[in-house]
Amino acid sequence: MATIAKRITYLFTLVVVFIISLPLKLIGFILGLRRKSYYRWGARANRNHPAYIIKTKKDKHTFVTLTHKSHLEKELGDGIKEKQANIKLEKNPDPKDVDEQGNLRDSYVIPKVTTRESKLFGPEIKNWDNLDPKDQKKIKDLNKKK
Repeated sequence: MATIAKRITYLFTLVVVFIISLPLKLIGFILGLRRKSYYRWGARANRNHPAYIIKTKKDKHTFVTLTHKSHLEKELGDGIKEKQANIKLEKNPDPKDVDEQGNLRDSYVIPKVTTRESKLFGPEIKNWDNLDPKDQKKIKDLNKKK
């Protein structure tokens, strides 16, 4: 008899939790309280390269890394190196990143979407321009390939 009462209590608890949680999720969905992808600039604490944060979920950032190099070299062993081309941005988002003549330096995105813990990032970088719409499309395409 006690086991039947426990089962009924357990089922009742499940039904109550389901009945309460479903409307809350629906209300959150309707009001747009669910997590959204967003873009913002961040500095990785352990690197000198800035990161373009695509999405934050819980305590992890999904991002791409910016650099000035047009390609990366990977060591394959036995002195063999492989070159990987980076994606050139239409416009450098850092308005203060100029060469000796006062022109904006070329900026590239490393074609690899990475996810790391948010505690590895420094504070958000302020006063940077938004990405050119063409560059945003390039990064969205990279994110889709991931």
